[in-house]
Amino acid sequence: MNRFISASLAAALTAFSLTGLCASIGCEAIGYVAQAVDSETEVEFTAKYEGLNNKRIAVLVNAPLSAQYEHPTAVPRLCEYISAGLRDSCEGAKILPPSYAVAYQANNINWYTMEIPELAKVLGVDRLVVIDLVEYRLQAPGNSYLWDGVIIADVSVFEADGLDPMTPSFSERVKARYPSVDGVRREDAPQATVEQGLQIKYAQEATKLFYTYSRKKGDIEADVRKERHRL
Repeated sequence: MNRFISASLAAALTAFSLTGLCASIGCEAIGYVAQAVDSETEVEFTAKYEGLNNKRIAVLVNAPLSAQYEHPTAVPRLCEYISAGLRDSCEGAKILPPSYAVAYQANNINWYTMEIPELAKVLGVDRLVVIDLVEYRLQAPGNSYLWDGVIIADVSVFEADGLDPMTPSFSERVKARYPSVDGVRREDAPQATVEQGLQIKYAQEATKLFYTYSRKKGDIEADVRKERHRL
């Protein structure tokens, strides 16, 4: 049977069934059923940049010295987790080992001022994924009793072989929060656990930019409500 006709018949059957139900148990109950079904609907998010597939990639994390001093695991772990995420989600991509990328940055503190083609050539890659940290904290300002981790950073992709390699071909600001619930006290969770959870969460959000995925509509709405509550 033609797929369009099948879909039309399914839609008509659904409408007929809902009409019958409405007559028997009332439209209010149907509304609850429809809402529950709607919350299970999958929403697709397409990749915002697909130019990492089948490319050689280096992930570089640019963080202020103050942040590196206060949070020494920030740069190496974000590099490690984001590199792992890109390796898993970008088809055919070859990722520069994170340990090499971090070591190169440590031994070349002015790496960020280099010309992109030169930097890419030294690292042996086609694409540079640069993470510029804007905010990195584990607690809300003025509250040392509760964990409220936040990472905000700009994710930019530079194409060393592009027409304008010094300008990002893609850039977007990404934010992650951890723990996912409010009210987690310092004594309830070790700092190392909270910080690692935050780093992993940010890496997950950052790598979502580069592949297509889907989420339930109800989960998306729940996240929006939670974020509004926290503001």
